[in-house]
Amino acid sequence: MLWLTIAICGYLLFSAVFLIDKHILTGPIGNPRVLVFYVGILGGLGLLFIPFGLVRYPGMAIFALALIAGAIRIFATYLYFFALDHSEVSRVTTAIGATQPIFSFWLAWLISGGRATLGIWELAAFGLLLAGSIVIVAQKSFFTFTTARVALAASLLFSMGFIASKLVYDSQPFISAFMLMGFGSFFAALFFLLFSDVRKTLLSLFSSAKARASSKKSTIIFFANQSLGASAFVLQNYAIALAPLAFVAVINALAGVQYAFLFILTVIISTYFPRVIKEKITPAIIFQKLIAIILILAGLAIFALK
Repeated sequence: MLWLTIAICGYLLFSAVFLIDKHILTGPIGNPRVLVFYVGILGGLGLLFIPFGLVRYPGMAIFALALIAGAIRIFATYLYFFALDHSEVSRVTTAIGATQPIFSFWLAWLISGGRATLGIWELAAFGLLLAGSIVIVAQKSFFTFTTARVALAASLLFSMGFIASKLVYDSQPFISAFMLMGFGSFFAALFFLLFSDVRKTLLSLFSSAKARASSKKSTIIFFANQSLGASAFVLQNYAIALAPLAFVAVINALAGVQYAFLFILTVIISTYFPRVIKEKITPAIIFQKLIAIILILAGLAIFALK
């Protein structure tokens, strides 16, 4: 299962990306709309590769699906950033990750007409991974009602984007499909220019030397994080391209590995660098996370053995 190893590597990178996202939102950029605009615009870089023949026209239906998949991804990312800006990083990412595999499982089943199903051992492993993700996020109170709704909406959109991406990958070479979806992200990002705060931020960078100087550090952090995130995203999407449709939900559930690693990073940073990220850490929370990690490792063990 090469896709399993690739997905795990991608999620390990994502754990670091999410921590930096939280830092960016609470400091340098501080506006989810501006941040997602920058992220989406980077998808347009694929236009540079058209003369080299790496991007192929797959026909109107697949082309439209690729653009839609890329656009969905941007709007899901915006909702994720919005929730992240209003809650703690580990809680937002795990809440989305706990529900996303469920959405993906049923969407794959519906789209395939019931053919995309898992075997008994795969279902057992999927259940353990999902349980681990839920346990790691379970708390009495961690969201406002608005943030909870936004997180669930983001989870549904991410799931729709993953399933749409899988359909595109099944009909196109990986690089071409990946870039076509990047175009969809690029055009979706232009939508955020309708918001005055995004336009004002961009205009200030072009019209003020002081603003450009103050944003230099932020720009370095942002692009370094985007490079890391792009690597993680490519690995995640390559795993989706390799895996059967039914296993897209499993790849989503593998995010539990990311959350476990994210928790470890959060503990270290909160302890030694509280000014960067500070989250509540108690013996009860540590015990809860350890139980979740055991469940996740058990799920991975089943996949490794079967």
